[in-house]
Amino acid sequence: VPHEGVPERVVQRDEGEEAASKRAWIRLLDRFAGVVPDPWLSSDPKEQRLFGEIRNDLPALVNEQVARNGFRKVGTDMAVPEEKGQEMFLFYFQLLKEAGVDYVVFGHLGDQHLHVNLLPRSQEEFDRSKVLYDRMAQKAIALGGTISAEHGIGKIRIPYLRQMVGQEGLKQMACVKLALDPHGILSPGNIIPMQLLKEVG
Repeated sequence: VPHEGVPERVVQRDEGEEAASKRAWIRLLDRFAGVVPDPWLSSDPKEQRLFGEIRNDLPALVNEQVARNGFRKVGTDMAVPEEKGQEMFLFYFQLLKEAGVDYVVFGHLGDQHLHVNLLPRSQEEFDRSKVLYDRMAQKAIALGGTISAEHGIGKIRIPYLRQMVGQEGLKQMACVKLALDPHGILSPGNIIPMQLLKEVG
């Protein structure tokens, strides 16, 4: 449909670009068939705003459910190389299918970086969620990925960081840390174990 006041050649180009963009998205979703079983794809501005609102509300809704459950969530922050994305995502959903724990998954499909949020309701489910997290982390590392693509290593993920970079790699990181923070005042104990800093210091 021609847009009033816009040259027809511009309209044709824009419509062609939109069609090409949709085809590219469909090809991407086809690659992840079985992972994204019911995709929502729209160029309608109203629907796009609604999608954005839902995406922005998800973390808050997850946290509300966590509070109701009385157990903290077990959430992933893993990403893998692009060519390994489908394998990783299928692995996630196969585990989740058998998990017997409530979950919510959202994130950054284009970056092969989904956040799996396990929402345990009991100590037994919480313990099971930690085992599932470990299996997911081991898989991500085996595929050449990372266990922290967005939210950092902290203290809990240090053993996985050691698996990713090796003890020698961790020592090199400790040397950089000491060069930049010789008095150890910046986030002590995060990323680099304090004992390792003492050993290389």
